[in-house]
Amino acid sequence: MDNALLLDALSKVDWTSQSQPPENAPGTLQKALLAIADAASQDSAWRAYNNLLSATGNNHAGTYYPVAVAVVPILGKVIEQGRDWPSWAALNVLIDLYCSFDPEPGQEIFLSSSRTVERVEAALGEAISSLRPLFKRIAHDPGSEGKRRAAAQELLKILSASRQESSIS
Repeated sequence: MDNALLLDALSKVDWTSQSQPPENAPGTLQKALLAIADAASQDSAWRAYNNLLSATGNNHAGTYYPVAVAVVPILGKVIEQGRDWPSWAALNVLIDLYCSFDPEPGQEIFLSSSRTVERVEAALGEAISSLRPLFKRIAHDPGSEGKRRAAAQELLKILSASRQESSIS
């Protein structure tokens, strides 16, 4: 991704107002997002993926803080740029946040940018679901690189299953 575009997107988020892991030093999230965008190999993509999951929560415990909601649109921009490893890493972060992770205990609700109290899990799900058209475009593009396309297809299946599940309940 063009780092100027990413830096612009990063500058529009008030990171200090976002609830995030207490061990995050200033700039931790921004650095983790830049590393995702700059991933040039499978190794660097894996490192960036793990670092971002740690910066948004507790990667080992499978939890996230409300800041994960603010990260989603930026990951969408990374995915949209279409570079293989950054897209793959970003898509896999979204898959894990949506499927495998839960809110950090005590971080289940947050004050949204619209100044309303929201459930972080629902807000994260809505943010990820809002990227569905992008995932569809990648999943159905025969020119899309295999790993990227497979991750987009997996995320679409997960979102579809979740949508069906919620319509049943």
